[in-house]
Amino acid sequence: MNKENKNSKYLTQSLNPKRLWKIFAIGLILQLLLWGFSEQKIPSGTNLLVTAIFWGALFYIFRWMNKIIKFCRTYQTSFETITSQILEREKISENDILEEILDKSISFDNSELESILDEYRKDVIEARKLKPGYRGDIEEYFNYDFMDKAFENEFLSVIPSTMTGLGILGTFVGLAIGLNAFDISGNAEEVEAKIVPLMNGIKTAFHTSIIGLIYSLLLNKYLSKQKEMFERSLNAFVDVYNKHVIKDYIAGNTDTSDKYQKKIEYVLLQQLQISSELNNSIKALAENSQKSQSEKMGEIVDAFIAQMNTSLGDTFTELRAIIEETNKWQKTALEEMSKVMTEVNLLTVDLAKVNDQIANTVDTVKEYTDDIHATQEKVVENLDAANNILKTNNDISTKQEAVLQNIAEEYKKTVEELDKFIKMVGENSDEQYKKLEEAIDDYFGRVDEIHNYAIKNIEKIAGDAAENLNGAFGYIQKSDIDISESTDKLYKVINNINNNMEARVKETFAEFDTELAQITRHFSGTIKQMDDSIDKVPILVNETYGDMEQKLKEIQVHIDSYLEYADKLHHNIEAKWNQFNSYESERK
Repeated sequence: MNKENKNSKYLTQSLNPKRLWKIFAIGLILQLLLWGFSEQKIPSGTNLLVTAIFWGALFYIFRWMNKIIKFCRTYQTSFETITSQILEREKISENDILEEILDKSISFDNSELESILDEYRKDVIEARKLKPGYRGDIEEYFNYDFMDKAFENEFLSVIPSTMTGLGILGTFVGLAIGLNAFDISGNAEEVEAKIVPLMNGIKTAFHTSIIGLIYSLLLNKYLSKQKEMFERSLNAFVDVYNKHVIKDYIAGNTDTSDKYQKKIEYVLLQQLQISSELNNSIKALAENSQKSQSEKMGEIVDAFIAQMNTSLGDTFTELRAIIEETNKWQKTALEEMSKVMTEVNLLTVDLAKVNDQIANTVDTVKEYTDDIHATQEKVVENLDAANNILKTNNDISTKQEAVLQNIAEEYKKTVEELDKFIKMVGENSDEQYKKLEEAIDDYFGRVDEIHNYAIKNIEKIAGDAAENLNGAFGYIQKSDIDISESTDKLYKVINNINNNMEARVKETFAEFDTELAQITRHFSGTIKQMDDSIDKVPILVNETYGDMEQKLKEIQVHIDSYLEYADKLHHNIEAKWNQFNSYESERK
């Protein structure tokens, strides 16, 4: 039981050739069903021949696939068997498993796989003559190339597309057979008789197409699954072999790597010592070279300065005087520019005042705008009040209509009662006549009360409405007066701004014109003086050019001598480096 649990992770699902024939049976049943749905159960003549050839080709392809799957199934069983042997031998034996494989104590039960393993044994034995302990690489013999060859991947990979192609081929053949037997010559009965072969050919065409597509889908899924299971068996064998057989080789390689690492560390330490000595030598050489170069350059520079002072002494004196005079002119120009800047600052102050006046004007205009907005708001409020008054008047009118309607209804009721009493006069006695008089008096009393109440309410409502209208019209008149006053103020402010702005702007630009004229005159004089100085510079340059050219030639001679010295120094360094390399070679 434990052994089964240990080996279960290396076991895979076996290949199933029987499922292939189940797929073939599905297509055959489908063909019979398609025949059953047609009027002519089984095709005849050429259509029957085409169908027979189609199914004969399918049977041959399925038979060949079944052979390949069975063959791969034997490989799969052999892989599982040798994997179990390796795991069992590792458990019960202390010997090297590779030695048992080499002496064929562990082997495949399949002759073809055993022949491949013999090649591995032969290569390992030959390699051990040159390199003892060599264990080889099993993946060089059992890999994806071996799997594709065993599974005949070149053949099985095109099976689904072959099925589709057979279906399409059957379609065209069936259509060709049906169209070949059809023409429209003859009468209606003859044409109708010729339609039957055409329909039979179309049925054959579509039947083969449907069967081919169904097989293409089913076989694509089936073959990919079988190949995946075979690949798992192969990978399980390779993993077990690398883990349980090649493990000693990996450990040996680790020990060898440690030895090489120690040797490399020793060699690196020796190289570090040599590099340190070499760095010290190069550092000393560089210091000596730098010192010699500095001394040589110092001599060259000192000689150059002495010669330049000797030959160009008077010229530099004149140049210094010209520069000092130019500095004086520049100082004078700076003073004049300071004065100009002062005047400009004053103008800036005046402009700031103008800006302040403009800002005050803007504030005034803003206040006026605020007053206008306030007045507009009051006008809107008055209009709202007037609307409310009109609404109240409409309510009063509605109430008056309701009161009048009530009076009319009461009057109507009274008239009706009066009619009743009049009728009762002729029928009843004087007692009823008295009651009639009382009813008339009561009626006129009620009419007077209603009349007085209506007059009183109407006068009150009319008084309130008149009072509200008078208030609204008074407020509107006041708003008109405020708007007129604000408009007059705004007109005066704008006139004041225009008058002051024009005067200040004219004054400001007049001062600008005056100051710019002074600046222009001053710069004209300064530029004339600078032109005179510039005219003197070429003369001075021409006088000094001859002496400078001679001194530059002398400098070139000194530089050439320095370069010659540097070249000698380079040759000395190269000779010492070659000597050092020779020393290292002899030391090794």
